[in-house]
Amino acid sequence: MTEKETDLLRQALKSDQPKERVDEQCRRILCERLQWDDQPDRELSCLLQNIAKSLHFPLNYKIVSETDAVPAQPANGKLWMFAAIVLVGIIANLSDSMVMRIVGLIAILAGGYALAAKTLPHRPASSTSTRLIIETTPDSLGEQIDSVYATLTAFYRYHQLDNRHIQLMRWLQDYYAECSSVKDKDRLARLMRSYGYEFVEFSHECINYFDVFESKVEAPTTTVPAIINKYKVCVCKGSAVMPMN
Repeated sequence: MTEKETDLLRQALKSDQPKERVDEQCRRILCERLQWDDQPDRELSCLLQNIAKSLHFPLNYKIVSETDAVPAQPANGKLWMFAAIVLVGIIANLSDSMVMRIVGLIAILAGGYALAAKTLPHRPASSTSTRLIIETTPDSLGEQIDSVYATLTAFYRYHQLDNRHIQLMRWLQDYYAECSSVKDKDRLARLMRSYGYEFVEFSHECINYFDVFESKVEAPTTTVPAIINKYKVCVCKGSAVMPMN
C-alpha cells in the first residue's frame, strides 16, 4: 500500500457513508493498479478492471454501549411554595390553640422535608445508548486489496499462447529457426516481445531451456531457439547440439 492509497481509505472510513465510500475507493485503487501494470494484454487488463469494479469490501463493526449521566433539574418554581408552608407552620405553631400548633408542626415538617428533597444534591439520572463502531482499519483494507490484486493478476501468467494455442507457439518457433531472412526474424522477434515472449539462443547459462544432443560440430549450436516468457519461464524448449566427447 502506498501512502496515497492509505489516505484514501482513511478518509473513506471517516465519511458519512463509509460502506459506499470504502467500496468506491477500494475499486479505484485496484483499477489504477491494473491500469498501470506492465503487461501487454490490454484487453485482459480491461476485463479484470470490470471485475474489480463489481467487487465489495466488507467492514467489521462492534457494538458499544454508552451510559450518559443526566443531571436532575431542580424545580425552582416550587421552592417558594414549600418555604411558604414552613413559614405558615411556624406562625401556626405560635398560636395558643393546641390544634393550630399541631397543624403548624405538621406544616413545618412537610415543608422542610420538601425543601430538603429539592435542594440537597441528588444522584444524577442516567441513560444507556448503543452505537456501531467500525473496527476495520486502512491497513486491514489494504490487505484485502493486496489479496484481490494478487488473485486477479495471476491471470497474467495464464496466456492463451502458452496453453490453448501452444501449437501456434511451436509453429512460430520452427518458422523462426528455419527462416533465412534476417529482416523477417527481427520482425517476428519484435512481435513476440510485444506479447511478452522472447526467442533464446543456446548458452550454458540457459541449458535447462534446451534438449541437447551430441553431433559432429566444432562448437555448441542452436538448432531451434527456446521461447521464454517475461517471467523467464520456458514455454517451448529449444534444441541444440554439442560437440561429441
